[in-house]
Order: sequence, then C-alpha cells, then structure tokens
Amino acid sequence: MGELILWAEDSKAPAQPAVRRGRRPAKQAHPFAVSAQALASATALQGSPGTAVLVLPTQGRGPAASAEVCRTREESQTPESLVDGLWEVPTLALDSQAALGYLVAAGDAEIDLERPIAGGDLRALQALARFAVDLVGRGRVLPDVRDVGDGRAMAMWSAVVTGVDAVWLRASAAGLPGSFTAACPVAVDRAAAAVRSLAAATDALVDAAVRSRLGPGPRRRATASFRSALTGSDPYFTTTPAALASLEEALADWQREVTEVGAVRACFRLVEPPGAGDATTDVTGADATWRLDFALQSTEEPSLVVDAGQVWRAKGALRALARHHDRVSEQLLGKVNPPWQTPSLKCSRTTLATHRVQRRAPGVLPRHRRPRVQARRDAGVGPRRLRHRGAPGDGRAGRRLLAVGDDARAR
Repeated sequence: MGELILWAEDSKAPAQPAVRRGRRPAKQAHPFAVSAQALASATALQGSPGTAVLVLPTQGRGPAASAEVCRTREESQTPESLVDGLWEVPTLALDSQAALGYLVAAGDAEIDLERPIAGGDLRALQALARFAVDLVGRGRVLPDVRDVGDGRAMAMWSAVVTGVDAVWLRASAAGLPGSFTAACPVAVDRAAAAVRSLAAATDALVDAAVRSRLGPGPRRRATASFRSALTGSDPYFTTTPAALASLEEALADWQREVTEVGAVRACFRLVEPPGAGDATTDVTGADATWRLDFALQSTEEPSLVVDAGQVWRAKGALRALARHHDRVSEQLLGKVNPPWQTPSLKCSRTTLATHRVQRRAPGVLPRHRRPRVQARRDAGVGPRRLRHRGAPGDGRAGRRLLAVGDDARAR
C-alpha cells in the first residue's frame, strides 16, 4: 500500500566522513544522518528501521546539508562545485495509516525547536496529506485493484483528480524539491519520477484516509472478497485470473466514465423557498415550495455559468459558450433529461419531497451544504429530524453540477 520513509540530519555531527586511505567508495555512509533509533525517539514514532541509498548533492568529501540545517560559514563553504553522490542513510518506515496520521498532525503542529524541523519534501507531503483528506471528504475517490501475483490481488482506493484538483496537483509536482526523488537512480528522469511518486503517494494517502473513516471492518472470513478487502484493514484477497480481469475491466470503465469530462456540464441549483433566511418565516411545512433551476457550466472556466432560459432563447450558437460548444441547447437537453426523469428529483418541489431526495439519494446534495430545513417539533409538521447524514458523493465529476443557494458543487 506504500510506506513513508523518514530520515534526518544532525547539524552538530561532522560535515564530512572520516578520512580513509585508498580509493573513495562509490557509496558512503552519510556523516551527519541521524540514526533510526534517535529519529524514532525524537519524533515519538513507531516505525521499522532500515537504510536507503540516496542521490544527494555532494561538495568536497561530504554531502551538502539541507537548507534547514544550520552550520557555520566555515563548515558550509568549500571551493569545490556540487556533484551527485551516493550516500547511505538510516531510515524509519511508516505504513500508510501511520504516515497519514503523522503528516496531518505534523502539518498542524506549531514549530518546536526541540523537535526535528521538516524539510522541503516533508512539507510537500504534509500538504499532500491534507489534500488527500479533503478529496476523501468530498467523495473524490474510486475503488481500484492491483494484481500482486500468486492468485492474490490488493484492493485499494484511488483518488479522482480532475479540474482544480488536477491543477493543484500539477503545481505541487512542479514545485517539489530535488530531495523528493533522491531515492531514484542517477539515470532516471527526475521530473517524470516526481510525477509518478506524487501520484502514488496521493493514492496511498487517500486509501489510508478512506479506511480510517470506515473504521475496523467485520471479521474476515477464510476467503476474503474484493469488497471485504476494500473496506477492511487487510487489503489482500484471493482471486482467479479470469475474475481479476473482469474486475479490472469493470473498474477501468468506471474510472473512464468519471474522468472523461466534456466541454460543458449541467448545473442544477436547488433554491430555497422565499423567506428561508428569515427567522420569523415558517418554511418547514410540507407545502413549502422549492425551485430547481438548470444551467450549463464550462468545465474549463467554472465561473462561466449560463442559465437554461438564456440557452433556450439563444438563436444559433450562444456567444458565452461558443468557443466551448456550438450546440449548447442539445447539450442541455442531453444532460438535463436523465436527472429530470428521476422520480425523486422530478417531484422535489416541497420540503418533504426535498427531504426524500436527501434521504434516498444523499450523494445528490453536498453533505456540508444541505438545505437549511429545520423541523419544528411543536408544530407537528415535517419529519422529526430532516438533517440526514448521507454517504460521500459518488465522484462523478464533469457530468452534472448541483448547487444549493449560491454554492455550486460538481456532479
């Protein structure tokens, strides 16, 4: 599922290795790397100790220190230029669950000079962990599977990254420090390796975030299924080549349907009854009328939203969306008809009908921005509790968009 490999530098240790006779070895022990035991003690983490060989900038006989390591001018200045060198460092490995907890907690903690200071690559991973948690909170995840051989496969959750999320991830990859790919061989394309590493780290953190939300799964049977492996603590399950191929094809179709985004998408805006924000007005009755508005939104420019009335009234190409699509009215028909034919959405004109949409199709409305409907128990109208805790969204990005009030959410 992936591991977070930590290592650290000690500013008080010698800057260069001890002088030895003979030819310099191709790989040397890092002179001021912190031992795995000392790192575990300083961070209060329970991990697996190990070693790693890193490609680090080298100046003279020793590796160049990270920007966060404080050294005197005499120690940091040498007349020789920087070259790549191989250095072996002690490491501490954390599994994905422990890594997620550490990265999120470390990112929120205040700076403590008595504790290790995070380097640039660790700070990038802290931001990535918060990004992964946010993706899970918005339902931007899909199940996936990986063949591990010997009749076994691994079930996992992967991130669905589109739109502004993809923009953020690309910017993060472009701004990664060189140390992020220090474990790659010298001949490897570092830019491509950074993108692959960031994508793998995102999926690993997303998987850990989903499983932490699901909590401990039911007791595993002797033969685990894909579903139990996807929701439990053990991601592995047994399978056959034919069953695995069928599962991979189905998941690939699902992923393709989610990530293929057209030029425009539908926007559905659920508008509260008049006076909903007025404490003196009762809008909780069964006959309180809600309004469902339709619009088209550009997927390239999310701020460009054109309401359905303007689309219908336009003769020929609509100027606002002309460069995105030339037959916007056909696009609106194709995107509006499927949801409008859904009975629970078609009849969602009253408070109770709107609540049915929330209760039976919780993914339709954003969980954190459901309509402000408060049932008055003393009045005896409406259900006893209208606030329903639904499941996360199904991640169908780029197809439809639903908005409550002024808050538009992708669907």
